[in-house]
Amino acid sequence: MTREDFVKSIRETAEEYFRSGTFFCSEAVLQTINDALGKPFSDEIVKMASSFPIGLGKAQCLCGAVSGGEMALGIVYGRVKGQPMNPKMFEVAKGFSLLAHKKRETLNHSQGLSIFYALHSSQRSNKSVK
Repeated sequence: MTREDFVKSIRETAEEYFRSGTFFCSEAVLQTINDALGKPFSDEIVKMASSFPIGLGKAQCLCGAVSGGEMALGIVYGRVKGQPMNPKMFEVAKGFSLLAHKKRETLNHSQGLSIFYALHSSQRSNKSVK
């Protein structure tokens, strides 16, 4: 499977979670990324994203897909007690935030997920996803 096909599959999965009402956008993004990474965390992780939908608890101030994407970056680049911060964490998180900010007028959860994968993919090799 090519990277483009993989990204499309991920986007479609998150969109279906959202469209079906299974999850709000932040939850859909986090669940989809966790699944795509082979479930490094139990499905309970989605609870962490449950206060973020509709712009941080319906405050409409931050796209839920963006907040879900930022949390998903933590799955990939985050740390636990006693570990040093991965230098890529801030670099990738800032890039994600800046791209989302640029697109804020037209951003939807699908685009937020695409931005996450574009940034994450740029940090990885250009090899096909297996």
